[in-house]
Amino acid sequence: MNVIYIHGEDEQYANFVLDDAVLTIDGLQYNLVSLQKDEQSIINVIEEDMFIANIIIPPAKYEEIETSEMDDEERPIYKKIKNPLDLESVTLNLWKKEIKIKNESEKI
Repeated sequence: MNVIYIHGEDEQYANFVLDDAVLTIDGLQYNLVSLQKDEQSIINVIEEDMFIANIIIPPAKYEEIETSEMDDEERPIYKKIKNPLDLESVTLNLWKKEIKIKNESEKI
């Protein structure tokens, strides 16, 4: 998985872990395989009204496999099989976490 730190690596970002095809971002889990569609998917991750990340999943790729069946005109029938998700083609954009101030006395 490609990880891009939008504001440079010195900033504070959401914690993330990739375990097989399950991506966990600050406790929120995303099954990347089930989120993959026939077109590119972009999942925006929002936590406490803050945009913290987006996940970019490429479109699904398919392979046509010939079956042993024939159509009415004796042409082979093909079956479309979805290829496994290539996790290296997934991109995670991480956005700097903003520190929310609850009241004036908490300012640093």
